[in-house]
Amino acid sequence: MKFFLVVISLIFVCSVMLDPSRLADNDLFWQSATGRWILNHRDIPLNDPFSWSAPGGPWIAHEWITEIIFAYIENFGPVAIYFVAVSLILIGLFIFWKLIKNESDSGHSAVIIYLLALFALMSQWTTRPQLFGFIGFFSVLYILQRYGKGGPGLWALPLLVLAWINFHLSALLGVCVVALYSLLSLIPEFQAGGIKHEPGNKKMLLPVTALSLLVTGLNPHGFSIWAYTFKTTAEPAWKIILEWQPPGSHYFIGIVFAGVALLITLALIRAGKVQLFYLILTLGAMFGAMHAVRHFTYFIAVSAVTLAQMFNEINLSMKLRRLLVCVLVGGLVGVSAANLKTFGLPVNDMRVMADSAGFPVEAVDWLKQSGVQRVMNFYDWGGYLIYRRVPVFIDGRSDFYLYADENGTVFRDWVDYTTMKVYPEEVAKKYGIEAVLLPKGSPQEMYYEQSGWKIVYADEKATIMQKN
Repeated sequence: MKFFLVVISLIFVCSVMLDPSRLADNDLFWQSATGRWILNHRDIPLNDPFSWSAPGGPWIAHEWITEIIFAYIENFGPVAIYFVAVSLILIGLFIFWKLIKNESDSGHSAVIIYLLALFALMSQWTTRPQLFGFIGFFSVLYILQRYGKGGPGLWALPLLVLAWINFHLSALLGVCVVALYSLLSLIPEFQAGGIKHEPGNKKMLLPVTALSLLVTGLNPHGFSIWAYTFKTTAEPAWKIILEWQPPGSHYFIGIVFAGVALLITLALIRAGKVQLFYLILTLGAMFGAMHAVRHFTYFIAVSAVTLAQMFNEINLSMKLRRLLVCVLVGGLVGVSAANLKTFGLPVNDMRVMADSAGFPVEAVDWLKQSGVQRVMNFYDWGGYLIYRRVPVFIDGRSDFYLYADENGTVFRDWVDYTTMKVYPEEVAKKYGIEAVLLPKGSPQEMYYEQSGWKIVYADEKATIMQKN
């Protein structure tokens, strides 16, 4: 069984990550450039070094270790990036499988839940710091799970958080999970219907929780990172950005989200039993995923463990379980074959990778040769422009642009520009824009033409316009 799962997971992950748009995520480029800046200056930037719209504005570079890693592996090309991304995903999946297996009384049920989760999780696999965050989150659940079953390792939590907080801010979520587990240890043991609660040893849990909280301050920004995280997570302005939208606006993720929620409901009705900790965690993760699709992985993770507990009380025939495993494996193999046929093996050339992922490689060549400095760029291309050392108006660091000044002027002007609440020419005049870089056929192109701008460069991906 172990060998079978390793093989199918390896084939599936390797094939999914052949997609250049997953491998060359927009954020990968500006994060690699940030890591390059850190290595060159031997310091962590506290002010923006990349934009022309808000130069020198206060910036919290909270993923600095990940960014150094990305800058280093980028030197070895896309093949190294591919290897690292695949390895991180597989490490996370290994811990995830252990979580499911430890809660399931049936090997086939555990495999079914794991394979279902693979389909759901693949939508979140891109080369971003979140991959480290997923490993950290799964690890926290695994350590708490082992402790709940009488195993050692609880004191590893503060060490995990200490490292994690400098890789990705989801470490704060991990601390909240530990705090929830610790608080529930104050409630006496009980069972009510399908909900059961077995508290841990509060004499150990409370000190571990306190220490885990304390070490979150051991980052370049101290404990202010908590206020920053809560402020950005609750910010309604993000809804224009795809990953901050609810799952209903993402066709595939919306279907999976509804399916998992339905499975949990049916399992509860059928008399499944679940631990109070995981029930609360699942409801919280469901709320987070309903708020923003970027929280989807956490919902799938805790839902899978909850389902594993519930399905222990549901009797499925061995024939049906084997049939489900065969169907799911067939689906995974089919997706893998389609990916292999569509994308092929990665070429070890950063320009080729960026071009295959849809970035305007040749258009940026033109911009660099022209010497234009004040470019209004497409949001999803900002990270690539930073990587190519072209100053940007906007990029994936949306939190920076919103908080670069008290009113969030740059970000809000970009939102109005993108949603066509104002004429592009108004924004161009306000900021003294010298050129605009647009996706081919962008609706803004027509408005610029009406205002006297002309196309100075065009290819199959991008259009560059300048004022006559």
